[in-house]
Amino acid sequence: MYSERGGVIKIGESVDIGPGCLILTVTHVMGTSQRRAGPGVVADVDIGTGSWLGARVTVLPGCRLGPGCVVGAGTLLNSVYPPNSLVVGTPGRVVRTLEEDEED
Repeated sequence: MYSERGGVIKIGESVDIGPGCLILTVTHVMGTSQRRAGPGVVADVDIGTGSWLGARVTVLPGCRLGPGCVVGAGTLLNSVYPPNSLVVGTPGRVVRTLEEDEED
């Protein structure tokens, strides 16, 4: 776990993280037209045990990725994802539920 002026990033055991991934815990609410980046907001991130994030995945604040998930390269995670999900796209969406012991 890591926290420095932001939220906690919790990464489970045996997680693979591809090159160029971003894991963010700080964002802003929408401000007025005078300054669109309003007050800062902090939210924790949780990446479940055994998950695999492909290259250049972006994990936004407050995201929860269940254990055993696979995230396709370039995906933008912005939600809560159930265990053993195959997640792809921008924003990330579950396209398939993986079997618990599935390798392919």
